[in-house]
Amino acid sequence: MSRRALQIVNTLIGLATVGLGSVQLAFRVNSPLYASTHLPQFPILDSNLRFFGGMGLGIGLALLWIVPSTERQRPCFESRGCALFLGGVGRLVSEP
Repeated sequence: MSRRALQIVNTLIGLATVGLGSVQLAFRVNSPLYASTHLPQFPILDSNLRFFGGMGLGIGLALLWIVPSTERQRPCFESRGCALFLGGVGRLVSEP
């Protein structure tokens, strides 16, 4: 993948992640992201959703931070990718 294409993809993913993380931090469980699920208002669920919203916001900001110097920020970029991959593995092995 070319440097320019990687910068564009990072920018799009970073903006989407910052937007979703911000929405999750701003609203309670009945946020627009979860309105159709009719989730109950449990404090632990709200805390977890806000925690992951903050994590998403932080990862999105880090992705946007490395866009101008992608080639020099390779360890930062790879560590974010590994963190997201491990999060996906955790979801795969979780019980339904």
